[in-house]
Amino acid sequence: MSEMTVKKLCGQIGLPFEAAEAGRISGEKEKQLKKLFEEDEPSFYQALQKEKTEYQTALYLYMKWGAESYPSYKEAGISDRIYYDTFRDMEIWYRHCLKETGIPGMKQYQWTSLPIKRKIYRLGRLQYEPSRLKDENWEEGKEIPVLEVHIPEGEPLGIETARESFKEAKQFFKEVVPYKYEGFHCESWLLSPKLHNLLSKQSNIVRFQDLFFVYNEIPARQAEERVFGKVTDRIEEYPEDTSLQRALKAYLQKGNKVGMGCGFIEPEGPD
Repeated sequence: MSEMTVKKLCGQIGLPFEAAEAGRISGEKEKQLKKLFEEDEPSFYQALQKEKTEYQTALYLYMKWGAESYPSYKEAGISDRIYYDTFRDMEIWYRHCLKETGIPGMKQYQWTSLPIKRKIYRLGRLQYEPSRLKDENWEEGKEIPVLEVHIPEGEPLGIETARESFKEAKQFFKEVVPYKYEGFHCESWLLSPKLHNLLSKQSNIVRFQDLFFVYNEIPARQAEERVFGKVTDRIEEYPEDTSLQRALKAYLQKGNKVGMGCGFIEPEGPD
């Protein structure tokens, strides 16, 4: 089994190696943090928050531990494509941290910890997280095993690529990483029923939403965060560079809200 290095992993996912190395800490300190990460994650996050170079340290540790997790992926029979695609989330959130703070690090380090422990996988266009759903609005709050679906930013959300991803997930969680689930579940602004008021029926977003049975909408401003890159009560400040931005801004200026929809797909996958 070939060795995976931080430099190689960075190169494959498009993250600058120098940025990962900037947060380097001593071996002894890393050992202490790794023990917390493996045995007591809340305490690990608290320890990171106390670091003067919190975001840089998180990026350094995650890229190093990500490379060290490679044998675990290979032993499970997971392809290099899925390994690299899964860790590509690190590059996405590295860019967010740099844009928001000016710091080349990792701000969303609770979320980006998932690939290291193989708690999430990117299969094609979508990510899947084996999870437990307990929602009073679904099956009277009965807890059931599900595959939580996440939509990483990046290339357009084509309906056929989404279908291909669900198809791959069915095979992957049956043959590669066995997990018995009762359906696919998703909470996202992309599933907000209000989007039917903004977009055409042929838009990729609406067609993706229509793959799900949307059973609830919860108040949240994720749509504004994702579409405009920020959230503000000064709606007039939002940009109008795209048709989606213009449509959502006009909708919000009328006093409307767009929340997060909760959707479910049967385990057989979308029709």
